Order: sequence, then C-alpha cells, then structure tokens
Amino acid sequence: NMKHTVRLIGTLMALSAPLCALAESHANETTSADASTSKNADFTEDFSCSEVIYPLAPSAGKGIKPATNAEAKVNAALMARKLPYLHLIGKDNKFYVGIGGAVKGVASVDFGHVLHNANEFIVSAIPMTQEKGDGALYQVSAQQTELYLISGFNPGTKYEVAAYVNGRFLGNNYGFQLENAHISFMGFTAGYGYGLFCDTWAAPTTIDYEGPNAMLAVTKGILDYRHSFGRWTVGAGIEMPMASFTTNGYVRKVNQRIPDVPFMVKYSLPGGGHLGASVILRGLQYRDLLKDKNRTVCGWGVRLSGAGTLFGPVGYCFQGAYGKGMNSYIQDISGMGLDLTPESSDGKMKAVEGYGLMGGLSCNISRTVSANASYSHVRVYPGEYSGAEESWESQYSYGQYAVANVMWQITPIVQCGLEYVYGRRVNMNGQQAHDNRLQTMLQVSF
Repeated sequence: NMKHTVRLIGTLMALSAPLCALAESHANETTSADASTSKNADFTEDFSCSEVIYPLAPSAGKGIKPATNAEAKVNAALMARKLPYLHLIGKDNKFYVGIGGAVKGVASVDFGHVLHNANEFIVSAIPMTQEKGDGALYQVSAQQTELYLISGFNPGTKYEVAAYVNGRFLGNNYGFQLENAHISFMGFTAGYGYGLFCDTWAAPTTIDYEGPNAMLAVTKGILDYRHSFGRWTVGAGIEMPMASFTTNGYVRKVNQRIPDVPFMVKYSLPGGGHLGASVILRGLQYRDLLKDKNRTVCGWGVRLSGAGTLFGPVGYCFQGAYGKGMNSYIQDISGMGLDLTPESSDGKMKAVEGYGLMGGLSCNISRTVSANASYSHVRVYPGEYSGAEESWESQYSYGQYAVANVMWQITPIVQCGLEYVYGRRVNMNGQQAHDNRLQTMLQVSF
C-alpha cells in the first residue's frame, strides 16, 4: 500500500508541470476572458447577452450556457461549463475531469432604504420602514467566490455521462451553499439545479449576484429529458414542486405530492443566440379546515425568452413569464406566499395571477470592455383577503429593477467592473420604498 501511495504521489507531481504549462499556454492564447454574471452563463461565450461574439474564460455566473470543448471532444449539450484551466483528459478521450472557480470581491454603497445584503439586491426585501440616520450603508463581501467540479465519461459518444457540481459561500458566516449538483446521460438530467421552466441562458451580465427581479432562476430537485435535432431542442420534466401559500385560520398548507411538469422548446439562431418557450403545469394542494379535506388548485405558467446579437457588437436578452399559481418561479417573490392566497373565509384558496418582464442590451466597446444595461418588472394580483399573518395591505404588489454597468477584462483571468443598481417595491396599499446601489468588483478566475 505504501508503495502504491508513493507511486501515486509521484505521478501527480509529474502531472502538475504539464497542467500548469497548459493553463499558461491557454491564458496566453486567450485575448479576453471571464464575464461576471448573476444568473446567466457559468461559462458565457461573450461579454454581452448574445452567446457567441468573443471567446471568454470561465465566469462566476449562476446559470448554464452551451459550451464547446474541442480538446476533449465532449458533447456540448451535456457540458454545464467549459473545462477549466486545471483539468485532466484520459487516454483516448475516454474520461475528463476539471476543478475550477473564481474568487470574487465586491464593495458597495447603498443609499435609500438600504438592503443589508452585499451580494443579492432583492427588490422584495427592500425594507418599507427605516430608522432616521440609517439612509446609507457600505458593505464588502467575497461570498460570491465559487468552486466547481465537472467530469465525464465517454465524451462525444451516445453514452456520454457528465456530472457537474458547483456552489458559493453565500451561507451564514461564509458557509458553502450548493447551487447545482446533477448528472446527465442520454438526454436525461437528474439532481439539483435549474428546471426547464427557467432560461438562465437569457440573462444580462451583472455584478449583482441576484440579477433582474423578473428572472426565472430558482434551483430545486429535477428529473428532465431533452432531445435535440438540427437547431431545435425540446424537453419535458417531472420536477420537485415549489409551493408557497398565504394562509389564514380556515386553510393550511399540506405536503405537496404532485410534481411540477414543465415542457420546453428552444431554437438556436444562426450565428449564435437562441429563442425559447416553456409551459409549466402544477397541482397545488392545501387543507380546507372547515370541510376537513384536502383540495387541489391547478396552477400554470408560460415563458418566452431569448438572447442574441442585434447588430455588430450590440446584443440583447429578454424574458417574459405569465401565469397563475407559478409565482414561486419568479426569483424576486419566490417563497413569499404568492402561489395561493385565501379566496374568502369559507376554506377556499385561489391561484395568484402574476407576471415578470425583463429586457437587456449590451455593447462590446472593445475586445476587453463591455457595457450592459437592463430593466425588469414584476407584478402580482392577490385578491383581497383577511385573517392571514401577512396582511393584504402589506402584501407585495409590484417591483422594479434597473441595472447598468461597465466590465473590463484586465487579463484572461482577471476582471473588474463598476455598476449601478436601482430597486423599488410597492405594496398593495400603495406604500413604497426604494434603494440605490453603487458597487465595484474584482474577480480572479481559475
């Protein structure tokens, strides 16, 4: 055993030199790199919302974009990210594994009704009241620092297996927080991540980790199937239900036993970019305490989204979603009790109508400098109710989010940026509050 251990250590030491040389060579060949994003591409292909303009190194984004890895000949449809600088490719391309990440430091100043969260500018969390003298706040954080692991077997073949795990230190006291952990095989994806109703490919570049409030970007347990033919991809899934209700003394939430069922279609545009659509069907269950029985309310939602190039260096991205009983998928109001609310005092509940709209533009000023801007709006229509812990008057009505930034790729692995974010929340009774944030970022990817 000792003999084999010594040999293993010697082999790893011998491998370290060519790996370092490979990383250095790759860095020298790359002319621009790493766009830090919120819920967009983990490995974005450009500085903008479009998918292919300038090649970049790894980003610390939150979502998934298609990636090609010619060196390993892997299936781009299965790859959650490009292989990082530190990776191994097995003999005859039968196996690959890579470890990567990004160290990201952010400094911000808020003024208005300030948010005590340096990483996520969540519009729905803007405090409606504030003590006098507390109208500004300075924060520094490195919690968006990320680590990830990607591996696969039989790359580029029908029987390829790909595994992906990533997370950030967004928990309390910099605790590690899992973001994705899933396996893909023959079109199936199982594990934990973004479902088919989400489109994290169609997202703007932001320093703010949360990103636009209307984004459909929530993670959960997934079991999905995708099939591609030509430029088209279709998919369906059976996913873990996410249910958030506002209850009163006549109703209560019960364990959810009906999975969420999404269907999606995506068309890849010539020259890069995509257009996508999806539908989700839900069965939301609650207990009627007056009749002492469970009831089910049907929820549904539709989504249209896309990203691409308008002309030259100018790109676009957009998302729009509408439905009833699907508000847990809109990240700004997920978990706020806005899937179902009491209909009256007779033990009935109804699905809450809501929508989210987001649009963004970007411009590649040069091969290393880009400018990005986007606007997002979320609105819900809970019917008037009484007797709940969250009163109807203080319930969320709508929220607005606007962001603009300039990003500079200093070297293939070092990036900085400057960003302004504005958010406004309005309640059902008309009470409103807003916050402004000016922030800067320095990030090193590996």
